[in-house]
Amino acid sequence: MDTYFASAQRTERRKFRNQIISISDNLVMDTVLKTAAGLLVVLNEDRQIVALNHAFLKKLGVKNIDEALGLRLGESLDCVHAFEEPNGCGTTEYCQSCGAAIAMMSAINDDEIDEQTCVLITSKQGDIANTCLLIRAHPIKLDAHRWILIYAQDVTQQQFWINLERVFF
Repeated sequence: MDTYFASAQRTERRKFRNQIISISDNLVMDTVLKTAAGLLVVLNEDRQIVALNHAFLKKLGVKNIDEALGLRLGESLDCVHAFEEPNGCGTTEYCQSCGAAIAMMSAINDDEIDEQTCVLITSKQGDIANTCLLIRAHPIKLDAHRWILIYAQDVTQQQFWINLERVFF
């Protein structure tokens, strides 16, 4: 079995480079990426990162954008489950219940905007952390190409307080 949930396919290298150029050369997308205040990433239909804004790059803790291009969302965020199968993020049994994967697949397969909560366990340099993200996946067509805009909002603290409130009330 290649996958438990989403397609394992990745975009061929030359086509992927052309996709990056297409996004980079698009004035509308460039403006959106530069002006968006939150975490914004653009995916191709194989769920690979083709562009991201500065806030997302900062969240990843990398200085060179090339380190993130081509990765899938969970791989870029160091989700522990993203590396459990050889085909990466979206293909493990855990991805079936991942809010980010569900929202992305809804945008890709149904051409619908979807918003889901994604709770992920991350491991960066041996440090394990729980992160809760509100993911909004929005399909968009530009210059005859289909893209998925992912807006991610870190709601970890809000979820912590909601859960704490439940314990006391």
